[in-house]
Amino acid sequence: MKTTNVRVLLSTKISYNLVYAKGGICMHTPTIDSRLLKECFWDYDFTLDDIIRMSVSDDWREKLFLFEKILLNSTKMINDLKLFKRSDLEQLIRDYQVPSFNKEHAFKRKNIAEVYFLGKEVLVNELKWVA
Repeated sequence: MKTTNVRVLLSTKISYNLVYAKGGICMHTPTIDSRLLKECFWDYDFTLDDIIRMSVSDDWREKLFLFEKILLNSTKMINDLKLFKRSDLEQLIRDYQVPSFNKEHAFKRKNIAEVYFLGKEVLVNELKWVA
């Protein structure tokens, strides 16, 4: 059984403390606001609750959909990806196939996520540290 403990911070911001029975707690208590809906889901009629529900869903397709939308569109990608359980996020990053459409943008964003969450090497030349 899944439970969600919700604290209302402001009328436009909600902080979710996620706890669920299958083990694993999200990496921190993320703050989700209307920015995420505007940046990533402008063409859908989702609520903040829908986003949280998808992040803890047992349906891997929902998680992949949410992951890709955040990965490609969020201005606060690193923070927003922390909605997922660490193990789920690592699997989503590893399994994500960069699409042929918008390939360069998607590759850069995925590499940023790989570097931050998986400790992988930076592959994007303009992001490498020059010594």
